[in-house]
Amino acid sequence: MGPRNLLLIDGHALVFRAFFGMPVMTTTKGEQTHVAYGFTAMLLKALNERHPTHAVAAFDPPGPTFRHQEMEGYKAQRPPAPDEVRTQLPWCREIVGALGIPVVELPGYEADDVIGTLARRAVEQGFEVLILTGDLDALQLVDEHVTVLAASRTGITDLITYDLAAVRARYGFEPPLVADYKALQGDASDNIPGVPGIGDKTAKALIQEHGELDAILAAVPDMKEGRARRNLDEFAEQARLSKRMATIVRDLDVPFEVEGARLGGYDRETVRQLFERWEFRSLMARLPAGGDGAGAPAGSGPGVVAPGPHAPPEQPALPLVAAPSGTEVMVVRDAAQAQAAAARLRAAPRVGVRSLVAEPAREGRVVGIAFAPLDDAERAWYLPLGHDELGGSVDGGAAAPLLEVLVDAAVPKAAYDVKRELLAWWPRGIEARGFDRDLLLLSYLTTTRERVAELGLLLTDTCGVAADTERALLGSGRSLRTAAQLGVDEAAACVGRLAALFGPLLEALDGALTLASMRSLHDDMELPLAGILARMEVTGIGLDPQALHDVGRDLAQRIAAVEDEVHGIAGHPFNLGSVPQLAHVLYDELGLAAGRRIKTGRSTDADSLEALREENPIAELILEWRNLRIVEDWVGKLPTYAAGDGRVHTSFNQAVATTGRLSSADPNLQNIPLRTEWGHRIRRAFVPEARGWLLVSADYSQIELRVLAHVTNDATLTEAFRQREDIHATTAARVYGVDLDVVTPEMRRLAKVVNFGILYGLSEYGLARDTGMTREAARAYIDTYFRTFSTIGAYQDQILNFARSTGYVETLFGRRRYLPNLLAAQRNIRQGAERQAINMPIQGTAADIMKLAMIRADRQLREAGMQARILLQVHDELVLEAPDEEVAPLGALLRDAMGGAVELVVPLEVEVKAGQNWATLAPVPEAVGAGSG
Repeated sequence: MGPRNLLLIDGHALVFRAFFGMPVMTTTKGEQTHVAYGFTAMLLKALNERHPTHAVAAFDPPGPTFRHQEMEGYKAQRPPAPDEVRTQLPWCREIVGALGIPVVELPGYEADDVIGTLARRAVEQGFEVLILTGDLDALQLVDEHVTVLAASRTGITDLITYDLAAVRARYGFEPPLVADYKALQGDASDNIPGVPGIGDKTAKALIQEHGELDAILAAVPDMKEGRARRNLDEFAEQARLSKRMATIVRDLDVPFEVEGARLGGYDRETVRQLFERWEFRSLMARLPAGGDGAGAPAGSGPGVVAPGPHAPPEQPALPLVAAPSGTEVMVVRDAAQAQAAAARLRAAPRVGVRSLVAEPAREGRVVGIAFAPLDDAERAWYLPLGHDELGGSVDGGAAAPLLEVLVDAAVPKAAYDVKRELLAWWPRGIEARGFDRDLLLLSYLTTTRERVAELGLLLTDTCGVAADTERALLGSGRSLRTAAQLGVDEAAACVGRLAALFGPLLEALDGALTLASMRSLHDDMELPLAGILARMEVTGIGLDPQALHDVGRDLAQRIAAVEDEVHGIAGHPFNLGSVPQLAHVLYDELGLAAGRRIKTGRSTDADSLEALREENPIAELILEWRNLRIVEDWVGKLPTYAAGDGRVHTSFNQAVATTGRLSSADPNLQNIPLRTEWGHRIRRAFVPEARGWLLVSADYSQIELRVLAHVTNDATLTEAFRQREDIHATTAARVYGVDLDVVTPEMRRLAKVVNFGILYGLSEYGLARDTGMTREAARAYIDTYFRTFSTIGAYQDQILNFARSTGYVETLFGRRRYLPNLLAAQRNIRQGAERQAINMPIQGTAADIMKLAMIRADRQLREAGMQARILLQVHDELVLEAPDEEVAPLGALLRDAMGGAVELVVPLEVEVKAGQNWATLAPVPEAVGAGSG
């Protein structure tokens, strides 16, 4: 931008873009902050990347505008602003003011009109203008001196630049005609009607041929006969009104001079206090230059606030650790440099390692690797290996000394995601060793977030430094590059800097982990598991393409049959995937009870259709159709994951679930339905390595209920498990007060729903929904259950009291989950946190037990020298493959490893099965070793 450039901020548009584009974020006190965070992040991005000399923010004033007075229905369809927006909108204005940016409002006019007027004035005074908005209405203002920076609908971090060329490319005409385009097509978001039957394609064609609206209407008599001509003639006045509604006013009497909007110094301490209040710690490092420095330096964050009488203690913030402002990264190009670097690294107490890898990591396309001594964050070395500019030649003498450091187990190392490092090097025949710290796992164990922060944000939060990761270097969209296309020097600067910063980051995370007494979780559970998961990902599981093809064929036939049935009930064909068409059929044509209303009309979601099951069979058919389409899509994609070697290589996520459970992705093999016909058939397609081998499944029996029996020490549950009774029948007998032999299947079914539902804080509404009971009957059943199993109710009360007093819950192994929403003002958010508090200690303990079992099983397999190998972990099940002759001893080994993972007051039972595929498994007898469970 030029020497005088003005940033115009559309306040309300950014607020709503943040509301729709950000996941819910809360402070440790339970206040929602995601709207203000997203607004601030977009504003800081524009200030830092565009460096305006002047800035003004315009907000919509309260009350109606001239558009509401001229058109009664203008924006009438919009619901009231959500509570999150009403609460956080004043905070956004506060942030703008704290940054020294004036706010302008004009009664009776929208922020767009103020921006349009100020943009015109600024251009007349010689300014270049940039409009920051989330609303594409502003594109009509673009010209040689006005550019729009629009927040993407896919996320707040992507700001799209619209100059003259970009607007022309998007619409095919000049920017002022955007208002004419909306006059024809209409704008549902503002309830601007436009002309019926005129859509995007027709509107653009008319404008490209005739120009503005008046010219189009004048040409109507000469147009060929058809719907477009008839509607343009009939709705001409409506089109003219629509244009007036869509046109931004540019000649208002705004009592503000642009020159008064010059950006100067702002009070950094005021901003720091705001960010501390809302816990926007990561944004401190993004503040623009110009703060007077009176406050704390960028990167300083909130301390630990003493809890009030009605607030749970907050999770201690990670200590801020000083990091150097720069790192000298040396590119290793010859043997002498490599030997000197290796000598310095071997003398360091620990080495930071970061590989530059072309994803997926398990394909072994390593482009380069950085090493840094973690006692000196100002120094690092980068070894280039696969950059295009190298032409495929790498000095072996330069590589050898550093790769020897990589494989030397005696050299302690730290990495962010050790599993990724292992996967990257194995295909090259190199086993990276010596990793004793995984920064990803350390962050996972100590984080307050729902998801672990990516590395760049983690460094900002913890060290107060801005550090780009490889993703930023690679770019996006048309500017996206592969890792190999990066220049050696630019890759070295980025990756070497990251490796060097592992030192201060490790200092902070290590301290937090020790403070929370979770050291053994990292050292003895999570870190050893990373290597096991890496081997599982490399191994994969076999896929039978013919079996999967048969499933896909039959799915397509069933989908077609369901569509025919639905069309028969409706009396005509329609698009089952179209919500408006489906709503019209259900509520207008068939006259069913209208579902709840949503922004886009009447709901046809699963809950609404469930409520219609008894009214008309079409509801159940639609639900089946939707499920079948999901399965069909999944089945269709599955072969692409086995295209290389005929085996599916899923990725196991170790640092995602807040309970500690593992998950899988690409593909998500935990999504295969267990107890449906289609799920069973899909599992038939998963097969062992070769002839003479079998798949082996080892599944914990009701592990979460056994954990519940342990933590509650409930006499009935513990005795039933010790006597190997049917736990659900036993529960039914106690609740109904009858003998075990008179328990009916229906009584057992209800008991099973409650047994598992109690683990998740089951409510009377949930029980009624899941069983078909009335809410009164469900309430009575739950009350009887808790009277019968009083120890379980007492345990849940104890857990909630503990969580409210400490701010967290934990598993038997000390894994913590902080729950700031326990005192949230919104009832549904607060109740969700209470359910999490009840569930996490049980589900998290079961997950911890499974991880220990995997480590024990892997060790025992290697000690026994067996060929069997672990392939998958799904829920409470391990899937392995083994030669026929190993199946019997493998069954004994798994019962011992899994059954003996931990000692509870009840035995851990493991069911071992084997077969030719994952679906047709038969029990493996316990004759060879009964295990220690």
